[in-house]
Amino acid sequence: MESDAALAAAIAHQRRGDPERAEELCREIVDTEPDHAGALHLLGILRSRRGDHDRAIDLFRRAIAQAPDDATLRVHLGKALSESGRETEAGESYRAAIAIDSRRADAHADLGVLRQREGDLPGAVESYREAIRLGASAPLIRFNFATALRQQGELAEAIALAERAANRMPGQPAPRILLAELRLEAGDAEGALEECRHCLRHEARNRHAMALEALALARIGDHEASRALLDLERLVRLRRMEAPPPYREVKDFDADLARALTDIGNGTASSDRSHPTRSHELFRGAGGAPGALAARFAEAAKWYLDHRPHDDRHRFLRWRPRDFHIEGDMLCLPGGACSETEIRERGWVSGVYAVTPGGASCEPPIVELGAPPPRHRGSSRFAERRIALDPGRLVLFPSYLFHSLRSPEGAERQNVVSLDMVPD
Repeated sequence: MESDAALAAAIAHQRRGDPERAEELCREIVDTEPDHAGALHLLGILRSRRGDHDRAIDLFRRAIAQAPDDATLRVHLGKALSESGRETEAGESYRAAIAIDSRRADAHADLGVLRQREGDLPGAVESYREAIRLGASAPLIRFNFATALRQQGELAEAIALAERAANRMPGQPAPRILLAELRLEAGDAEGALEECRHCLRHEARNRHAMALEALALARIGDHEASRALLDLERLVRLRRMEAPPPYREVKDFDADLARALTDIGNGTASSDRSHPTRSHELFRGAGGAPGALAARFAEAAKWYLDHRPHDDRHRFLRWRPRDFHIEGDMLCLPGGACSETEIRERGWVSGVYAVTPGGASCEPPIVELGAPPPRHRGSSRFAERRIALDPGRLVLFPSYLFHSLRSPEGAERQNVVSLDMVPD
């Protein structure tokens, strides 16, 4: 089979959902013509879709060497570089694509994402605006554009863009959540409540929508309904950790856990030691002390569900997951630092646990529960609960509750583990 015909057949197989045959044909081409740009390009796409971005980058670069004026190749190289975390190179690739063909809307849109991640909001807005001017119609572009405008405080245009994204993505929660947040920030609590309930009709247990619903209810004056969702006395529970086998005392367990978390933190911590740093996927396949903590939390989460108040009208109280797994991450808090206010969107029951090495005598970190981020509050007042994470104390709460973590002034860096019961 001639190489061009073989490539056309490979493309047809790829479009029909047979990537294995497509890759086989491309390899046959490259075996006889190692510099065939089209085959290298398609191989790069196939590798990238399998998550092998490093190999894809190599294939795209080889193809570009043969077709330096192909803007599409530059865009695909940029995507693979971005997926590999090589964002500076990705930006260079997108700019090269635009230099070749300034009407590449996808290159402008992808460059906007990179600029937004880098904190260059004016640049991101410029890129998104140009992508849309050139005819980009993907709702995700409008969604990203809206988030950039929101960060700049341009709420009216952000709302208009988010509405268009939501109408093009029916049943998808993200644009409705964004709209609810934007409407809250713009002072339209009734509109925010409508967006939350629209989202909850499609995804009844969406944690972010539940959190924003409670805020919107408070903002429109329905304090009874809001308090039911944000009832910190009923919904927050403290549980004393028991030392898991083979540890005899919690302090011995904490000392071992602290050593394990220090190793993890050293591999993930930022070079700026004055800011909190987070380590993700702490318990995925973990053994030793982290695995024992996950097992203890699973027991505590079951206990929590068994001892909740009963209320079939309450979105959180009426459902108990039958099957779940435990996920978690670790936050390293320098003295005087405070984490961002967040919810645990993947969990159903969440918990926080401070790891206190044996013999440590510093003040414990604090978990602050109930208060939303300032941009969401308006003039409403919300109940707050501050709990010291004393040694061996596990704090459990619904995953939709806003919370943050604070380290006392003068304290050494402290490790706090956040855990989630994630429904399967």
